[in-house]
Formats: sequence, C-alpha cells, structure tokens
Amino acid sequence: MRKYSWLILCLALAVLLASAFAFTRADNQTEPAFGYTLDFKKPLSGIDNLSSLSYVPEEDVFVATLNRPATILKLSKNGEILARKSIADRIKDAESIEYVGNGTYLLVDEADSAMYVYQLSQDLDIRSVRKIETDLFENARNRGIEGIAWMAGRNELYFAKERKPVMLYRTQSDGGLTHFSEIVPLDDLIKNLDVDDISALHIHGEHLLILSDESRSLTEIDLNGNVLRRMSLTQGENGLEEDIPQPEGVSMDKAGNIYIMSEPNLFYRFEKVSTGR
Repeated sequence: MRKYSWLILCLALAVLLASAFAFTRADNQTEPAFGYTLDFKKPLSGIDNLSSLSYVPEEDVFVATLNRPATILKLSKNGEILARKSIADRIKDAESIEYVGNGTYLLVDEADSAMYVYQLSQDLDIRSVRKIETDLFENARNRGIEGIAWMAGRNELYFAKERKPVMLYRTQSDGGLTHFSEIVPLDDLIKNLDVDDISALHIHGEHLLILSDESRSLTEIDLNGNVLRRMSLTQGENGLEEDIPQPEGVSMDKAGNIYIMSEPNLFYRFEKVSTGR
C-alpha cells in the first residue's frame, strides 16, 4: 500500500510541475506541448515611464518607449540599454511603437492619437519623420489608444482602445504606409476576450497576443476570435515571485521567448520550455 501511495504522490507532483509552467487554455485545460517560465526580471537603472516594446529581428534587439519625455530606447535581450533618442520635439506622449521592417517604425502619440512613421538608423539617428495625414484614429481620438501591431504578410495594422469599452480595430495599408483603408472594428475577434483592459498587442504569425494590465494576463487569439491560450502574470504563476505591477509592452524574439515591459522600469523575459512530450 505504501508503494502505491508513493507512486500517486510522484504522479501528483509531476502534474503540479507541468502546470506551473503552462500557458492556460481558455477552457481551463492545460496546454500539454509547452509552457513559459520566468528567466529573469531586470530593473532598468535611471529609467521611468517605460511603455511599449517591439522586436527588431535584423538586429536581434528590442525598441521601447518612454512616455514623457518621449524617448525611444534600444535594448538587448538581456535588458541592456544600447541607445536612446529623444523624440519630444514631435511627440508628447510616446505610448506605442511598432517595428515594421527596413528601419521603419510606427509610433503613436497618445496625447492626440496621431501616428508617425520614423526611419531610424541602428544608432537611432533619425533619417526621416512623417506624420500620416489620415483620419485613421479620428473615431478613437482621446479614448486611449494603447497598442499597435503590424502583420507584415497582410500589410495590416491592428490597434486597441484601452478600456470603457475595450475595442480592437484593423486597417490595411499600402506598401509605403501612406494610405490606409477604412477602419474595421473587430468585435467578433474579441467577443471571447475576458479582460478589463488592453495595454499592448503583438503579432505572432497570424495570431494576436493581447496584454492586459488590469487583468494581469497575456492572451493569444487567432483571427477567428478563438482564445487559444492565457498566461497569468500574477504571483506564483510561470515562475513569478510577485505580480507584474503594470505590464505595458509585450514582444517575442526569434526563439519564441516572451518579453514583457512594466512601468516604471521593469524588463521581464519568459523562456519557452518543453515538457518533454
């Protein structure tokens, strides 16, 4: 009898360890193939008001923004600050940045929801700046645009309204980011999304990762609105010893590791781990 008790105990421990690392499915089942666990958490010295995060695959680095004074940071995957550039002459509140390729970045000024196209060198020297003359954000102006995400294969831009109510929109651009199609509300895409707000977006293949500050969660959905996985950002989950205080930016690297930026100055990396199945 004692032999079977030990066997049951070992099996129970194995299940607990597997679930500790898991992205949890929307139906409360555990994703068996892989999970994520915290690799490190790093405070960035001398930094305040961190906001969005975007991956630059050609350089294998990230860019982030400081809200005020509006600043672009370039970061290594270990959270080292490689370069910084003030953009306060153009942007009052740098809420969102998204890399779209070939040294081109989209930035949104939350103060008036205006969008800018920046061409930057690897040292963040500004080669050109262009304000997009469009009514792209006219209907959402002053209502809290919190995240943008670019789906390169479709030339589609996704953006979110933070709260009251949470909203997700899509528009399509020409190759030169000069003209955009009519904004399409994506109500069906988020009908199953159980979050109190949206603080950031990230495109992963043809899936969308949605970060929520107030719900302390990262949710993955497909383009049909199916919720595929959820990752809790609270104490005791995925290697976290305490809640992520104010998650404001999310991105992934080539290896599929997840990076989350939190105000005021915290940089997190979650490693993708295999359960061995």
